[in-house]
Amino acid sequence: MSLDFRKAEFAFGVASESQFPADGLPQVAFAGRSNVGKSSLLNALAGAKKLVKTSATPGKTRELNFFRIDGRMHLVDFPGFGYAKMPKTERARIGRLIDAFVAKSEALRGIVYLVDLRTEATALDVQMVSALARSGTPMLVVGTKADKIGKVAREKSLRTIAEKLGLDELPHWTSSSSGEGVQELRDALEALADED
Repeated sequence: MSLDFRKAEFAFGVASESQFPADGLPQVAFAGRSNVGKSSLLNALAGAKKLVKTSATPGKTRELNFFRIDGRMHLVDFPGFGYAKMPKTERARIGRLIDAFVAKSEALRGIVYLVDLRTEATALDVQMVSALARSGTPMLVVGTKADKIGKVAREKSLRTIAEKLGLDELPHWTSSSSGEGVQELRDALEALADED
């Protein structure tokens, strides 16, 4: 499948299980801690600045946001994890929604889990990757904000992330600012969308 990521549009938001789509389009979800750079990376993938709203306040996203790519695939933006100021009841509701989606969506081809290269993998990242991996859905771990650290520090961070998360290979890495690693991630997303 060859996708034009520039043909990207917000499709819809999902706040409950009854709203899960049944259009059969392949889906790849994006997950990670609040402030990991998810919105910026989704914008970089689409070659757009304002497809996904970025916010200085973490924890703004409260539903699963679907972005249609080239009319043939959905990128699904999960709410960020670990935002302390969000009420516990709301955090629990979002957690249940994500769990249900991962368990029940037959079109979900993979989960891209983002880790900030500057903070490496936190205990929350380890916990979340472990929980998401239990679904058996293919997972791609991607380091973000590569432009914020030097090359030597980046290599060290990638090795540490791989070790903490029990990965067989080093994560992909990206910079939304410089565009490095973005095309490689597009290629990986196309490969996931092609899998049945």
